[in-house]
Order: sequence, then C-alpha cells, then structure tokens
Amino acid sequence: MPGVQWTSNRQREVDAYLAECDTLRKELADLKLPDPGGALPPPAAARLGVQIQPVLTATGSAISISSVSLHSRAERLGLEPGDVVVSANGKPVPTVNDLRAIVMASKRLELTIRRNGQEIKLQEGPATTEPAR
Repeated sequence: MPGVQWTSNRQREVDAYLAECDTLRKELADLKLPDPGGALPPPAAARLGVQIQPVLTATGSAISISSVSLHSRAERLGLEPGDVVVSANGKPVPTVNDLRAIVMASKRLELTIRRNGQEIKLQEGPATTEPAR
C-alpha cells in the first residue's frame, strides 16, 4: 500500500500548523479553559507523526498507517505507510484514542505492527526491528 510522500514545503506547513495548535492548547490551559479535545491534533506529547485510518481485520478493528511525517517519533520508530498497528506496549489499540492514550503515558514506546503479513516489533531507543514472538 503506497503512502503519502510529503514535500519539504508541505512538511513545513504541517509543522507550523501543529506548533500553532500546541500554542493554542497552552493558552487555553493558562486561562483554565477546557481542552478542545479532538477538535485539534493531539498535543505534542501524544503525537507520533502519522496519519492513520481505521481498518477491519480478522480479529477486529485496527489502525493502519497512511503516512509518516519526516523527523517524527514514528519515523524514528521505523513505522512505514501500510503498517497496521497491532499493539502498543503490549496492549491492543483498536482505535486512535487507545493509541493516543498509550503514547501520552509512555516515555518509551514499543509497537507491534503487521507489515507484509509479518508481525514486527518496533521499539524506541537503539534501532531494532525483529519478528514478534
């Protein structure tokens, strides 16, 4: 499944938009106003740097990666367009909200993905890609 390749200009536009969203969240928090939730992209701490789409698998709902931003946490993990996220830190992630909650709570992330029919573990830290057991 081919993914989206962003140009440098498009990446700069996305980065600027995300920075403005982070600034808005901070200003709202400083004013003790409610967080806008899903009306904005996730806060920086919960951002992998991917665009996703839900998919149905033989075992239920899952998340498919449709694009990966340059220089993002997802790129450092080794995620690629077309990957299907099976679990994060050993927990199933059938929805974006499940994935977002785990990413926000984790300083170190381990993802199990399905790529070309094979399960692979991706871990933050030293680059390792090994088949899941």
